[in-house]
Parts: sequence; C-alpha cells; structure tokens
Amino acid sequence: MKADDLLLVAAAVTSVGCGVMAGLFYAFSFTVIDALDRQPEVQATKTMQSINETIIRPAFFFLFFGTAAACAAWIVAALVSWERFGNGFFVCGGAVYLLGSLAVTIGINVPMNNALAALSPESEAAKDYWLHYVTRWTKWNHVRFWSSLVAAALFVLGATLSNG
Repeated sequence: MKADDLLLVAAAVTSVGCGVMAGLFYAFSFTVIDALDRQPEVQATKTMQSINETIIRPAFFFLFFGTAAACAAWIVAALVSWERFGNGFFVCGGAVYLLGSLAVTIGINVPMNNALAALSPESEAAKDYWLHYVTRWTKWNHVRFWSSLVAAALFVLGATLSNG
C-alpha cells in the first residue's frame, strides 16, 4: 500500500469518527433533549443523570477521544507537509472538531452534566437548574453537532482534493 493510500484511509477513518460523533450529538439536539423536556423536571433530571452515567463507556471514550487524537495528528501532519494540496482542509477539519466538539464538551457540557449530577432530582434547586440546563446545554450541543459534521465534510474534501 502506497503512502497516498494510507493517507486516504486515515482521512476516511477520521471523517467517519467525526461523522459518528455528529450523529450522536444530532440525536441529542433534535430528539433526546426535546423528549426529556416534555417530561416533568424531576423525571427529566433523573433520566439525564442516568444518560450521563451510561455514556461513560470505553467505546464512547475510544470514539470521542480517538477522533480528537486523529484530528490533532492531522493538524500536525498537514502543517509539516503544507505543500500537499488539500492539507488546509485537514488543518481546518481538525481544528473545528477539537474546538467545537472536544473543547466545548470538556469546557461546557461536562461541567453542566456534573452540576446536574450533584443535585437531588426532587429538589427545588434541580427543578430550577433543569430549566437553565436544558436551554444552555442544548445550545452548546448544537455547536458540537455542527462542528463534528463540518469537520467530517472537511476531511472528505481534503482527501478528495489531495488525491485528485
């Protein structure tokens, strides 16, 4: 297998990782959160706390952080061989995923999940927090969705242009 073929495979794998994460974030933004928000705050809080516990699994960590590592590697590799046509797409795709998916998750969504987890679902504080949580968490989840989707498209474009 030639080096160009390996690069295309790596770009495809990274694009698929970004795309799968986009799908996960899409499902939350446009289905799960809407369904939860139709429930009383106590039930919505309990269910979201359960979801936040359940998602912490090796498969999720591998996909989420593995995609982030691949994006970081692409940024470095593309900058090292900048003369290769299409590498700008790899740099942009990696940066969009790292900032819009990884950084938003770590800096905004996870702290909000942790704050929700610390509350007793039956408390007034939890009821009040849910109203704030559902709006803000979903807004930032939309950012994660669009960032992951755009990153996937940029990796496809980079692979297509670098091979053409």
